[in-house]
Amino acid sequence: MLCCLSWIFTVAAIIAGICFLKKKKTEKFLALNREKYRVKVLEFKDSEVHEFDPESNLTEGDYLDLKKRLSERIVMDYLDDSDKNPYGTPNFYVNEVADYICNTFDYKNVITVLKQFKHFKTVIGDVDLHFVHMAGSDSSKKIPILLLNGFPSTIWEFHKTIPKLVAAGYTVVVPSLPCHGFTSPPKVPGVSPAVIACVYHKLMLKLGYSRYMIHGGDWGSLIGNIQTFLFPDHVAGFQLTLNIANFYNLRALATILAGSILPSFIYKNKRQQAQFHPISQLKAKAYRQWAYFHIQSVIPDTFGYGMLDSPVGLIGWHGATYAMASADKAVLLTSKNAGYKELFTDGMKRFGMDNIASQLFIFWCMKNAQAAMRIYYEFYNHDMALSKAITHQDVPIGVTTFANELIHLTEFVTRGTFHNLKMFSTHDTGGHFAHIDETDLAVQDIKKFMELLS
Repeated sequence: MLCCLSWIFTVAAIIAGICFLKKKKTEKFLALNREKYRVKVLEFKDSEVHEFDPESNLTEGDYLDLKKRLSERIVMDYLDDSDKNPYGTPNFYVNEVADYICNTFDYKNVITVLKQFKHFKTVIGDVDLHFVHMAGSDSSKKIPILLLNGFPSTIWEFHKTIPKLVAAGYTVVVPSLPCHGFTSPPKVPGVSPAVIACVYHKLMLKLGYSRYMIHGGDWGSLIGNIQTFLFPDHVAGFQLTLNIANFYNLRALATILAGSILPSFIYKNKRQQAQFHPISQLKAKAYRQWAYFHIQSVIPDTFGYGMLDSPVGLIGWHGATYAMASADKAVLLTSKNAGYKELFTDGMKRFGMDNIASQLFIFWCMKNAQAAMRIYYEFYNHDMALSKAITHQDVPIGVTTFANELIHLTEFVTRGTFHNLKMFSTHDTGGHFAHIDETDLAVQDIKKFMELLS
């Protein structure tokens, strides 16, 4: 008996020692990276801020070229039973978007909407950065809001959010993610999410804001998370719509395992259940979702030429994301009668055909759809270890999850990463691009979080 207890204590001591050493190694890794990127901010060369007119890049010639190419498009024939066999972006979707751009879309409306904002450009480090800066009128709301978009999106994503926040008295800064919209592709490699986080921080300092709140979705969530870790003394709060809480831990794994046995007890809504139950399908779901991530992380330029030269390719890859990320997947994919066509039709309706066309038009005019995918490569090769190591944040955190978001994690799992979680809200509607399809709810949650910070 004593021998058995001795073995148990020995094994426990070894495990505890390994965990302790691993923790110390992680802390050292994070400390070194925090210092490294803080130094990088100081080393950035930057230029003066100057006004920018988006109309100069959104020309009639570009639209006519886009329209001509789409009118002469070559699209493959329908496959038998293609609605039930998802090989990728369906034929009908490409044709409907192309026809809308050619026959209905008013590109001048994009210009009119964007020109209501104050646009600027400045060079920070290796990034020729575009941003919108709108000052609020309420002097009591001193903390500015930094809005961050992701892939494959542009500043158009926030075209309804910006005026609502400004009308409420908030100062808003909205940079265009490098290679997205009016921020030019860097001419050097290595501009990873961590570097972009440093660029955004430097921008806020240039504008005179030593304290600010970050709100981000998609890559904006990850960049915001890194930025919050690197500069906690400057970030008053961080709110994200893509819940990137670390689930490589016992808390998360235990939740997923328990949820596979008692899904209705563990998960509060059908979206969470559809994502993690049954556990036997989790691998297949992850494989399909991460295939998208993997190809862009390894060879983004290789198939990017098709989007750079062909608007059909642009619709088929970037354009498909808008519909897929907005569709009500939990309802459609759990129905035996639902097909891929129904999924895309639902997504088109939710995101809106004019919003799809506007995003694609900006990408086409700026000729940066290919370069936009490089953020996956840069993250995979430079920042993956850093993002996984960030398992705790001391800054106040707010998480908002919309019904059709890509990731649904419970509040219990989320607190494993964000122990200073001040706000956790879920909605029964809205998708990955909630600022497009549920603007009022997105703005409402930003206001709530800002009130918690005041």
